[in-house]
Amino acid sequence: MTNLPHHPHTQTIENQSEQDELEQKMETTTADASTVKRLTAIERETILTMNDGEPTIRIETSQRRILTALRKKPTVFREVETGYFGATEWARFEVNADEASFNLASAGRERRQLTDEQRAELSRRARRLHNAHNQD
Repeated sequence: MTNLPHHPHTQTIENQSEQDELEQKMETTTADASTVKRLTAIERETILTMNDGEPTIRIETSQRRILTALRKKPTVFREVETGYFGATEWARFEVNADEASFNLASAGRERRQLTDEQRAELSRRARRLHNAHNQD
């Protein structure tokens, strides 16, 4: 019995003929990789769906960095479905609305512009707080 490593959809191989069949599929897939359709950069997107009637936020994504980030927190983001569009992986997640927080208004806020003196003063304050905290 052989386990295929490190993939969430790992399957157990019961006998040598299954192993040979799987290796044949992998060789074929590898050989055809250049002809497999992939989503373009503009098509790889993340969609959040939420409403006032349900306590759940649904997330559908085909963006690799988002997939990875959500999978790193399985106790918060429950992966409910996964698949491939050609060679591009996608997944659907659910999260309790109470556990998710984001403020869309903050996205439009401009960053505060500091003078060199203001930046130096903030740095001194932070250093004093850090030193005071570490002395205890």
